[in-house]
Amino acid sequence: MRKPLVAAAVLAACLTPSLALAQRHSGAWISGGGGVGWATVHCDANCEDEDANAALVLFLDGGIALNEKLLLGAEFNSWSKNIETGTTDRSLRLNGLLATVLFYPSDTSGIFVKGGFGISYANISGTTVFVNPDLGAGTGITYGVGYDIPIGRSVYLTPAVGLQHGFLGDAVEIVGVPAVRGWRHDIFQFTVGLTLQ
Repeated sequence: MRKPLVAAAVLAACLTPSLALAQRHSGAWISGGGGVGWATVHCDANCEDEDANAALVLFLDGGIALNEKLLLGAEFNSWSKNIETGTTDRSLRLNGLLATVLFYPSDTSGIFVKGGFGISYANISGTTVFVNPDLGAGTGITYGVGYDIPIGRSVYLTPAVGLQHGFLGDAVEIVGVPAVRGWRHDIFQFTVGLTLQ
């Protein structure tokens, strides 16, 4: 009878630090990582809606904890993919620079919900002086959920899923004539990051 009780006590002692680690939010925090994102581009005129394209997503964010459940921060993220246009290889990047809020609803779990608002912009590398589209910048919105898995003291592995929207407006060429009107994009992404708190 005593052996099961001892085993239960040892198991509880092992689990307790993990739960405590998952909720230790104080001071500054930083997180970075990457994953895969599926981007879909839409516009009002001069283009066809694109099917979802999978590509690499990278992100870096950080900020300060207001309390155990509420974290404020800023995030930079970038989705990039090589595209072929005739004989030229170009790289399309969809970027976001956002203010973010993370909320941890539970005292005993590392799960959080995330929302953000800021600037979304896009660029294409490998252009020429004759064809140099300015894809512009506009409003960026993001939201999603994630989970902090403690792997050490104040160190977490953080998988997350999210959706990001960019509303960039008109894309123009070097002569100032709109090539695309009403550019906007959606990126569904799955990422894994390393978080330090």
